[in-house]
Amino acid sequence: VVALMLLTSIVGMIMASPGKILWDVLIYATIGIGLVASSGAALNHIYDRHFDALMNRTKYRPLPYGQIPTRNAVLFAITLSVLGINLL
Repeated sequence: VVALMLLTSIVGMIMASPGKILWDVLIYATIGIGLVASSGAALNHIYDRHFDALMNRTKYRPLPYGQIPTRNAVLFAITLSVLGINLL
């Protein structure tokens, strides 16, 4: 999902450029969007961990299986979000 979001944002930024593409803006914006989107994905995994534990297909994911403490996942998501927002 994050990769498709990045692809569409890159294509949108290129199409929105009236002439010369500002590569520094494109690169920094892509990294920032990727960080913020990844933070959202991590938060989604944190939110869904109880539901994931109930399903055979997802019960062995790191959060419901207990390989990664929820606290660490929350700190990781917050760090990604802060870095991405600051970059943007």
